[in-house]
Amino acid sequence: MEFLNDELTEIQQVKRVVQQAIDQYPRLAVFRLTLDCPSPESIGCFQDTVYRKVSELAATRQLSGRPSPPTILRWIGSKTYPHSYQTLLMLNQDTFYLSRHDLLPEKCFQTMKTLLRQAYNTIRITNELYQSNETKITVLRVDRTQAGHSDAEHKLLQENALSFRPAAITQSPSIFP
Repeated sequence: MEFLNDELTEIQQVKRVVQQAIDQYPRLAVFRLTLDCPSPESIGCFQDTVYRKVSELAATRQLSGRPSPPTILRWIGSKTYPHSYQTLLMLNQDTFYLSRHDLLPEKCFQTMKTLLRQAYNTIRITNELYQSNETKITVLRVDRTQAGHSDAEHKLLQENALSFRPAAITQSPSIFP
């Protein structure tokens, strides 16, 4: 994962990353997670595992005849307690759900939640310091294709992203199925 740091203030960096994600994807999916992670290495391992699993999901969708356009995984996170880490994962919703190819959006979002939990459990198993068996996942969506919804969704996403202090910002390479 690439850390995004330059001369901008932390708030400016967070706003820039959120705006880049919204500008790049008309249907942006956002997952807010609370992880029980004792070390920065665990966070990196979790992000790498999610990247691999999303890549596999996209390839599986392509092989089954359902499109899965490219995406970049953008992360904003912050340590909240000694062993707790909160993070936002932003990605192209079309990578795992397209209304003309998938009947139930809830099923596709549940698939993503399951994928995230599996990634979390993968790193949790390798470290006895984890205390929680479950991670809390909240879904946010910013859909610029639905008139009248995106402003409120954008504001909610911005508020969530700005709640992370100090913020760690990373992004993955593009996922091309």
